[in-house]
Amino acid sequence: MKKLTLKYIDEMPEDIVNYLLTLPGMKRVIKSKDDENAIIFDFEYEDEVLKPKFILEEIELYFKNGRPMMVYFDKHMDNIKTIRVDKPKICCEFCFLNCLYELFYDDNVNSFYSKRDSIYDIEKQADYFEITYNKDDINIKAVIDKYTS
Repeated sequence: MKKLTLKYIDEMPEDIVNYLLTLPGMKRVIKSKDDENAIIFDFEYEDEVLKPKFILEEIELYFKNGRPMMVYFDKHMDNIKTIRVDKPKICCEFCFLNCLYELFYDDNVNSFYSKRDSIYDIEKQADYFEITYNKDDINIKAVIDKYTS
């Protein structure tokens, strides 16, 4: 059984949990809110049937008119290493989302966290990013270097 955590700053429809539970291989979906009222999804799924990319795409398809604003993810991998990127080269909301999604779609990246005054201030410069990744991945440096000042 694999786990995935996604955090969004957009409101989510009440029935999205029921929809996500109908996906083949989905075992559990917990939707909660954190201290800043961000929506957190915790998933348990069968890795042979379902992948994190597919879960994310299903959430986005459910919205039909745009992509909800994801600000954090954790794929709960083992054998990881952490890197901190101080003052990342992110100039706007568009660049932030490009970075986040590029890292999410990399199978060797485990998690992404952005430290700033508020998770809702994604258009402002982050203090730092914290990225965890498969410590056996020798190509991760090229991905991370794009966001280093």
